Amino acid sequence: FMMLYHSVEAKPFMARHAAGRRYTRLTSDYEPMHALCRFFLEHSGPSQHEGDRDMLPFIVGTAELFELFVARWLEARLPERYRLRRQERVDITKSGSIQFVIDLVIEDHATGRALAILDTKYKDVSQPSSQDISQVVAYAEAKGCERAALVYPKAPSGQAPFDVGRKRITPLVFDLEQNVPVAGEAFLTELLAMLGDGGGSSA
Repeated sequence: FMMLYHSVEAKPFMARHAAGRRYTRLTSDYEPMHALCRFFLEHSGPSQHEGDRDMLPFIVGTAELFELFVARWLEARLPERYRLRRQERVDITKSGSIQFVIDLVIEDHATGRALAILDTKYKDVSQPSSQDISQVVAYAEAKGCERAALVYPKAPSGQAPFDVGRKRITPLVFDLEQNVPVAGEAFLTELLAMLGDGGGSSA
């Protein structure tokens, strides 16, 4: 890098510079890269309609993105007495051939004991499905904790916490339709209440 430092310079490019290029068999690998560059440089968004330009198709994993967003929010704002673990693997069989992968686990920072599990669900629902409930109950059982939450980007209407055996299941919402700081603080307040923590939302 240092050898090239004095011989190269940054050069600005416009979206139009990525269009109208001719490609040969030696340079054809650059065509999809240039299409992506043009897409982002123009600040344009995809739609379901056919356009007049070539574009490399791609998929955004919104479920994974929502989970990571919630995790990063909590990592920055959970009180210090808690510790957050993401994508924790729990062996179901002794050989490890069958595993649970739990979205988020909240632990007591001092003891390492699991206090609650959170399963993020990027879906618009009127109430949690039996499949979602079965999943979090199994996760809570695997971690030996009695509290679990299903986290949605939009609130299930009028849904209160409920019990499945000894497990207390709480539907929570991080409302993406609201202002993010406001929605985040509301989500954190409800989460701390679920944990039995009335001591505030910050460390």
